[in-house]
Amino acid sequence: MFWLLAKVKCNCYFFERMNVMCRKLCFLVFVAGMFAHCRVRLNDQGVPQGQTVTVSEAETCGQMNIAGTLVIESTGTVTCGAESTLNGAGATITVNGGSFHCTARFNLGQGGDGYINVNGGTFTVDGTWKFADDPGGVHRMWVNGGIVHSDDIELRGDRDSIIYVGGGILRVTNIPALPPADVYYDPSNWVTQGWLQPAEDYDEIVIESKPGYTEITAVSVNARVQFETGASGAEESVTPALLAVTLSQPVAETVTVDYAVTGGTATSGADYVLVDGTLTFDPNQTTQQISIDIIDDGVDESDETIIVTLSNPTGGVSLGSRAQHTYKIFD
Repeated sequence: MFWLLAKVKCNCYFFERMNVMCRKLCFLVFVAGMFAHCRVRLNDQGVPQGQTVTVSEAETCGQMNIAGTLVIESTGTVTCGAESTLNGAGATITVNGGSFHCTARFNLGQGGDGYINVNGGTFTVDGTWKFADDPGGVHRMWVNGGIVHSDDIELRGDRDSIIYVGGGILRVTNIPALPPADVYYDPSNWVTQGWLQPAEDYDEIVIESKPGYTEITAVSVNARVQFETGASGAEESVTPALLAVTLSQPVAETVTVDYAVTGGTATSGADYVLVDGTLTFDPNQTTQQISIDIIDDGVDESDETIIVTLSNPTGGVSLGSRAQHTYKIFD
């Protein structure tokens, strides 16, 4: 009898523990479900002021209001099925290889800011694109890569609106020819007014008529000299530090550019040796190097930096946007 009671007690304890574990598991599943249900999606409220939403999958919504920051990565797609707006202090859309598609009218700026950076992928507006819709705020778009395509764009440069075209393509399907409306719809007028400009490292805007649309690109006419990258670094034991300087295209004559240390936390003579000098590119040569001798002093100290700046290019070239390089010494 004693053995039987002990067995019953043991079984009861086992089932009680199993019951507790099941309750805990159910609670965790419930909490996970609540978090999944509460995740703010674009089709709920867009992007509120002060928030950043990064999209790496497909998102579909109706009307979307973006007052914060929307980032679309290479695997992300955002489709808006109704009239949508980008408006607010610092409101920004950045497309890094994915796609943004508004199937209706798109309003950039309704009394507030609106910034668009297209670094790759596509940005498409099927309806009219108001740029900017109302006075107030700052409105900018950079077409650094990919393709931007709109049915028509009303570019109101008189409302602090500018489009910069770099390595990407801007396409407009319809250009109304009814004065005075065409002053805001005609890309040629945008260029004349300064509302459409080449981005950094580009010189001229090119407007071409294609079957079904007008295409706008930018070209580099003049060669530019600049650092290959804006920053680099290595351990203190690595010497010399080599900073690559490049020409954007071959030049038939000799090109020179001066370089000098203009800042940083490292100490000349104690942490490194670099005398101000001049780089020379022979005809058709496109790469040169600045060599910095790094001194391994064996002292345990914080990481230090050396800032080197290019200046005074000759040979008919100009400075590119990366005229300064920061080299970090890791101690």
